[in-house]
Amino acid sequence: MLPSPFFFDLPFDSNFHLLLIYQHLIKLEKVKTKLESPNGCEPTIAEWAEALGLSGPVLKSEIHRGRSSREKLITANLCLVVHIAKQYQNRGLSFQDLLQVSSQTNTLLPSKQRRTRKPRWCLNKEA
Repeated sequence: MLPSPFFFDLPFDSNFHLLLIYQHLIKLEKVKTKLESPNGCEPTIAEWAEALGLSGPVLKSEIHRGRSSREKLITANLCLVVHIAKQYQNRGLSFQDLLQVSSQTNTLLPSKQRRTRKPRWCLNKEA
């Protein structure tokens, strides 16, 4: 059991809600990828919004919400990253290396979660 400072700042419902918003951003970015031209030019916001049936300002708002949700999910889990890295300290890797690998994994976690299940990294009592 982790001590109380290691419990996340966000309750399970918030984690789940942020995860849904972030996964919506992933869907928007998939549409953007499909719109890219063969020479690698990105579509404009207007082209991207038109393909989604949205206006430009609404699309920008959705992008901002998705990116901020991802950042909140990552920030909420940084205490857990440090705690786990401390457990594996003195096992062949330096503490900085452990933190770097753990942080890289932490940035990938939101995109790997399925919204039908509770997040595996959620340690809240109510989860």
